[in-house]
Amino acid sequence: MTIGCAVILLPGDRPLRREPSDYTQPHPFPNWTSQVDMYGHELVKTDIGTDWVPGDWHFTGRPPLPNEDRLWHDFQDRMRREDPNSGTDLLSLSQPVSYKVPWIQPHWVRAVHNHERIPFRINAEMLQLLKDLDYQEPELELDPYRVVNHASRLAEDGFFYQRIFLDKRGRMFTSRSDLHYQDDDQTRCLIEFQEGKAVDDDGYTYLLFHAANLYDAPVEGVAAKAYYGFRHLEQFIRYAENPVSTYDEWQVNDEDEQLDDPFQFIRACMELRDATDRGSMSSSDAKPKAKFLSHLPIEVDQSNSVIQHLSLFYGDRDTALISNLLQLGDIYNQIAESWNIAVPGEELSAHRRRNVIKKIVVPRCYGSGPERIADEALANLPYLDGLDRDAKITLATEGIERIERLVPVIPQFRLEVGRLLRSLNLQPSDEVAWSTISGFEVHIRPVHTNPSRMELPRSREERHRRVQLRVNYATEYLHRRDLASGLQAHIVHSTDASLAHMLLANVTYPVIAIHDAFAAHASNVHDLRTEFVYNLMGVHISGAPYQYFRSEVAGEPSPLGLLGYDEV
Repeated sequence: MTIGCAVILLPGDRPLRREPSDYTQPHPFPNWTSQVDMYGHELVKTDIGTDWVPGDWHFTGRPPLPNEDRLWHDFQDRMRREDPNSGTDLLSLSQPVSYKVPWIQPHWVRAVHNHERIPFRINAEMLQLLKDLDYQEPELELDPYRVVNHASRLAEDGFFYQRIFLDKRGRMFTSRSDLHYQDDDQTRCLIEFQEGKAVDDDGYTYLLFHAANLYDAPVEGVAAKAYYGFRHLEQFIRYAENPVSTYDEWQVNDEDEQLDDPFQFIRACMELRDATDRGSMSSSDAKPKAKFLSHLPIEVDQSNSVIQHLSLFYGDRDTALISNLLQLGDIYNQIAESWNIAVPGEELSAHRRRNVIKKIVVPRCYGSGPERIADEALANLPYLDGLDRDAKITLATEGIERIERLVPVIPQFRLEVGRLLRSLNLQPSDEVAWSTISGFEVHIRPVHTNPSRMELPRSREERHRRVQLRVNYATEYLHRRDLASGLQAHIVHSTDASLAHMLLANVTYPVIAIHDAFAAHASNVHDLRTEFVYNLMGVHISGAPYQYFRSEVAGEPSPLGLLGYDEV
């Protein structure tokens, strides 16, 4: 298979498409029945080197025919059997398997359909605030008001729906829409649920928690952050009542550090302003207004997620204890407390030290070395500008040593995956593929490319000005080094994806998937947190993702006798 690039010169210097993407529409999308829908959208963005697309059974739920060769997770098979225990002992192995009717679609397809049924809308007050602040994207010379213009068009429709696509690991994305909730702060602050839900006392607690979280409150846990939000409630409401005049104030927190997501923070302040019963405010308590309807998505983040997955891959209780899994904790903060990171001209706060450590730990869990971490993860932190490249490599090296002493399953995972890959003796035409508990198939096959360059006129009007393009033509040959460097991340990301699929497939209220995090109405967050833990345990206990990967890729014994989801 050879893939090239065709370049078409358009008149003038204006982009061809000026309207919002057709991945966003003012009406629900039809359910998927194949890889490509009626609009030409593709459901799964597969690896360049593989021709895999989800077969018809993914959309019909058809169980396998006798002797059919299929990547088919044991969980998906057992849940469809009339007798889930048939075929699990010597007496029943020779008996024909009987499957239930009607057929049930795999969880990953049902998760996509549930996500695509959520109606969204643009928050009018935040849109007006961006206009009042003359918000622009200066890097977009041709359309610096892209966000405001697209949001204004969507607001005219009242509400909208968005098409999903999945990457090769099964992660769910809305990024083919111009504006979407998985985007940056200036876009995410605008998007909310079209349908409001009444805020009860628990929901109000999560509104306080959400605001404090976005304010980078220096405390851990829901209760502590909610209390921090309560103590700052008058301050937050003051910001919301005059967001233009207080703009400089809500850009930073109490430690005078720049907020990561200031627009989402002021949006959370607006929700608290509208939700709070001012008559209930006292020195010790505050209550929500009766029947106040909230449209704001409240996020639930899987803190320390990559470390949690590794601890569950290996059943490592010690790592589970320090990674917010079995008890409240944060491994990044634990390291930050004992490591005084020295940067010339900077005194790093605990929050910034935590961020540096996270930037080292996460890519290391995916197999990155100190040079790559320094060049990619640490290079974009402005408070490390006082360090040159060599100093950042030294910093990354020390961080790696600290985390691997504390969490020995990190180097164990890296070494095991490397040894397994070398043992496969992969040929140039081979791929690495495995099934997941949600029914999704992961197909990984990075290929070598042949680079080429060409020069073209910048435009019809400026033919004398040349633009140099670099084009990579894909070959048919497996790129073993790229496969080796990315496989750890693919295993963990496919596990994250499985968790999202299993949760969204069965949830009865709107939930937005944001890679390894989720968002719901304030009054649903308590249930979402419970569902999250249930599905996290279910994916690992019933799905055994790392063991299934090794079984299907390397031919190791299948992890039989796993508990069903209802037994977790």
